[in-house]
Formats: sequence, C-alpha cells, structure tokens
Amino acid sequence: GEMVQLKVFPQDFNVAAMKGGTHSLGLALLRWAALLFECLKSDVNKQDKWKEHLLEITNSFTEFELCGMSGPVSSFRDATAFRYNVNSLIAEAPNLIIQDHELICSLSSLLEKMKRS
Repeated sequence: GEMVQLKVFPQDFNVAAMKGGTHSLGLALLRWAALLFECLKSDVNKQDKWKEHLLEITNSFTEFELCGMSGPVSSFRDATAFRYNVNSLIAEAPNLIIQDHELICSLSSLLEKMKRS
C-alpha cells in the first residue's frame, strides 16, 4: 500500500505508517502529537489572557491612583474590585505553563501598595 511518513528531528528518526493501518505506531504518534499541540496552544492562550488581564488591572489601578479618588464609596468599591482581581491573578499564576516570577512579584507588590493606600 501507500506509505505515509513523518520525519521528526533528529534526521535519523523516521516514523512510517501504512495507509489504512489504524493501529500503527506512526498514526498513534500523530494523534498524540496533535492532541499535545492543541493542549499547548490552549495553555499558551490562557497565559496570554492572564498577562492581558494583569496589564489591564495594573493600568486601571494606576489610573485610579492618579484621578479616581472622587468619593469614599467609589474608592472603596474600586479598591475592593482591584484587590479581588489581583488576588485571583496571583492564585491563577501557579497554573500557568511558563512561570514569570517578575510579573508574579509585581502583582504581590501591587497588592501591598493597595493595602497601604
């Protein structure tokens, strides 16, 4: 029958599967590779969304500090929301695929800054 081949680095590694052979090692490897790739893509998307949320919270808090203190109710509500969002980002950080300790430390610093304000 026809051969379907996948060449994987290093060059001397070659996986071949017979067309129509659903239980071959090569097709199983292809299925797992596709699944693992989708999982990695999902993790990277989750990480990107986490970083976007971090930047939004940081920018919002900076704006709040500069001009948002218009009244005690508004300030308390906003401060409570900021604290909640920062705490949820910190709690989610250990589940990220790539640990960015600098960003996590900046979140902790931001939380401390909020407590002092």
